[in-house]
Amino acid sequence: MNYLKLLPMMIALGLLPEIAGAAADDVASLRAELQALKSDYGARVDALEARIQQLEAAPAQVAATEPPPPAPAASGGAALPHSIPHLADPGRQLHEHLAQSG
Repeated sequence: MNYLKLLPMMIALGLLPEIAGAAADDVASLRAELQALKSDYGARVDALEARIQQLEAAPAQVAATEPPPPAPAASGGAALPHSIPHLADPGRQLHEHLAQSG
């Protein structure tokens, strides 16, 4: 019998337990990593769902506690702040411009 022909097979069979052991370790490592990812993902999904429920409940809580807005003033220009006078009296800006140029 020619042992040279069997040498690759014998080497492979000799290394097979080591390869199988390494593969089993890799599989176990990947399974553990996958489980950790699933746990992390589940925790994130739970946190997002809780946040959604909180935000959906918020408008009802705000509407129940928020006072009604003040009634608008009788004259539109009087209610505007003095820091933007051209909005309170739009003709004033044009009048000032014409007075300066003419």
